[in-house]
Amino acid sequence: MSDGNDFNQRNIAEFRANHGRVSGPFEGAPIVLLHTVGARSGKPRTNIMMYLADGDRYLVFASNAGADDNPAWYWNLMANPDARIEVGDDFVDVHATELQGAERDDKYALQAERYPGFAEYERMTSRTIPVVALTPTDGSQESSGSQHIDFDALYRGESPGEGIAPMTTPPWDNKAPSESVIGWQTGGWVHGDVLDIGCGLGDNAVYLAKNGHTVTGLDISPTALITAERRAKDAGVDVTFAVADSTKLDGYTDAFDTVIDSGLFHSLDDQGRRSYVAAVHRATRPGATLLLSCFSDANPVGKEWRPAVSEDTLRDVLGAAGWDIASLEPATVRGELDGAQVEMAFWYLRAQRR
Repeated sequence: MSDGNDFNQRNIAEFRANHGRVSGPFEGAPIVLLHTVGARSGKPRTNIMMYLADGDRYLVFASNAGADDNPAWYWNLMANPDARIEVGDDFVDVHATELQGAERDDKYALQAERYPGFAEYERMTSRTIPVVALTPTDGSQESSGSQHIDFDALYRGESPGEGIAPMTTPPWDNKAPSESVIGWQTGGWVHGDVLDIGCGLGDNAVYLAKNGHTVTGLDISPTALITAERRAKDAGVDVTFAVADSTKLDGYTDAFDTVIDSGLFHSLDDQGRRSYVAAVHRATRPGATLLLSCFSDANPVGKEWRPAVSEDTLRDVLGAAGWDIASLEPATVRGELDGAQVEMAFWYLRAQRR
């Protein structure tokens, strides 16, 4: 199947919404999502496919439904054999190796015996259909280019990570709602039951509650929520605050019509982002709106690690999880960074749940 087609995207969304289970032609079969980098484009690609378990390896078959050409994902792996897969709710880093000779023939024959469609694919083409072994690599749950932040330690005034100095006050604590949230509210995009995900100290949730919305604020930091509850009480509004892991959202299913994300997405690594948007999809109702602001990769790179998100990442991660992007605009936000007033590049995104 080709990258980006509707069939691929629908099945990917169903896979993530149902913890690795897919209906239709894939029903009951072992399924994996394969993440590769385009051999020519250099852009992230995601494909859904059946696999054959072989010890700790995942064997995938470049059948391309019996076409005479190998699928694009095969060439992506040949050019960049280090990849990532999703199995159920788990992400695993893998290294790809093409099987050869008798080993290849034996494994393909086993797959064709279990799933006769693969025997038909072999009859339809004159090429030898490649069999690729995806072997988990050490540190498969780690991601590159990101830094672990202990947000509860940060809110307690302690060092949130190796080499990071304690902060008396988080740099985003303006004791006021963010510009993006004010814009979404005044633009009429906030509706129904609202989730403020990664709500932090609660100012956005309080603002939305003041404007008549029923709001739930979730954050991974119990310390932050103590302040959030106090600010809601001082403002005279009711907001339900609770501790939750944004990448799982256990206990929240079909619960919300609008999700507000003001700065959470960019704080997650690639694995976390994909788990997060899938969890938010499960926690919302059909037609729900996701309103998201995050750091853009247009910001200059400094000496220290800073989160940054590209347009391609937003479109790939959200689209694969069942979100249709209705609006994606660059924005400039003025704020304080390392004690100086700076202008920071952001993305403002509005998406609708399929």
